[in-house]
Amino acid sequence: ANTETALTLEEQEYLAQREPIRVCVDPNWMPFEGFDEQNQYMGMASDYFTLFERFLHIPFEIVKTPSWPEALRSAKQRHCDLVSLVMETRETASYLNFTKPFMNYPYVVATRQEELFVESLDQILEERIAMVEDYALFERFKKEYPDTEWVPVKNIEDGLLKVQSSDVYGFIDSVPSIGYTIRELGLTDIRITGKLDIDRPLRTGVRNDDPMLFSVMQKAVEHLDQDDHQDIRRRWAPAEIEREEDYTLALAVLAVSILAMSFLVYRQFTLKRYNDRIRQAYQEKDEIYKALVEKNRLLEQISTTDPLTQVYNRLKMNTMLHTEIQRVKRYGGMFSVLMLDLDHFKKVNDTHGHPVGDQVLLQFVDRVRECLRSTDALGRWGGEEFIVLCPETNLRSALLVADNLRRQIETAAFETIGHQTVSVGVTAYQPGDTQESIVSRADQALYFAKESGRNRVASEPKLI
Repeated sequence: ANTETALTLEEQEYLAQREPIRVCVDPNWMPFEGFDEQNQYMGMASDYFTLFERFLHIPFEIVKTPSWPEALRSAKQRHCDLVSLVMETRETASYLNFTKPFMNYPYVVATRQEELFVESLDQILEERIAMVEDYALFERFKKEYPDTEWVPVKNIEDGLLKVQSSDVYGFIDSVPSIGYTIRELGLTDIRITGKLDIDRPLRTGVRNDDPMLFSVMQKAVEHLDQDDHQDIRRRWAPAEIEREEDYTLALAVLAVSILAMSFLVYRQFTLKRYNDRIRQAYQEKDEIYKALVEKNRLLEQISTTDPLTQVYNRLKMNTMLHTEIQRVKRYGGMFSVLMLDLDHFKKVNDTHGHPVGDQVLLQFVDRVRECLRSTDALGRWGGEEFIVLCPETNLRSALLVADNLRRQIETAAFETIGHQTVSVGVTAYQPGDTQESIVSRADQALYFAKESGRNRVASEPKLI
């Protein structure tokens, strides 16, 4: 982080005296920002504002509006103090000041699977192209390319579905938005086929009648470091852009393949009788081998998996911790460990019985999995205690993951019992660590979190 971003005494006094900062957001713009089923703010911007809160030591109050135009209208009418992510235009500059950009993504083109690679915007100007009508780029392109048929759509999902139905040739938006929506809707017949030479720099907009607020937000942005950006981008990674293929080489290979295929057809005709006999002889052996492989797979799963929650058991997590320590010692890098414990879980079993307790554990595991990356490992350490191994994650990023997980559990609705909280201890690998030492530190941090009132995240001996 930038060491020259410390707040002045005047800025600290300003923040101490003011009420929570109100933030207007786009309610339907994932993975940048949006709301989950529990009406909780989520997305890349949510992660950035969590970092801003920690730097400024003041909470942000998310103002939910039904649409992006309504969010901008609320900001113009001073119903909110900030706009989370916005492009600087002549209209928005009339009522907002803008921080330095902290996200910058290129605009790309999404088309049907069978379309060729798009090298430039000029290549598709004769086609029907869809764009979200409320965005500044839509009006800009309409003025710059009046002969092109620009089709307005309400949102990214609407645009991609028009591409899928061939109502339009392509849809233009940023890489994360298109990649996220393709995955969410399962649009396997849509791909990103080109990148435009236009970037989308995203900043936080600050009401222009509050220069002190602009100053502290500018410092909050400047305080971000490269690890912060990389962790957030990795968590919300988009689909890759399809690249142009070298068809010259492919045609040469195809010609050679045709000649080789002619020879193989002749040989296959001659050897078919012998192949049939060999296949019949080995069929029974193959079936026995497959059955043995399946039994070995089931045996390995049973030996490494907790029978109730179907996450890794303690034996498997110990093995993974040992492997991760050896990897870091040999190749460098880092990793972090989270120790989780459900608060007052004995009371759940005593009041409702163990079957209800088991269901709470299953729902808890489902929520935790939703908060983790595919590379993270979750295991049951014992009873209501769980452990998470986060490869290539420093302590700062692990605390961000842990706090997000804690908030998701706190706001979740559990069957029968209603609400449940969790305490989390966090530690990161230190040179010379063993399995026992790193688990012991995580356990001490967990004990500190529970002793400090539960529903807390701690990294020995500090709460966040």
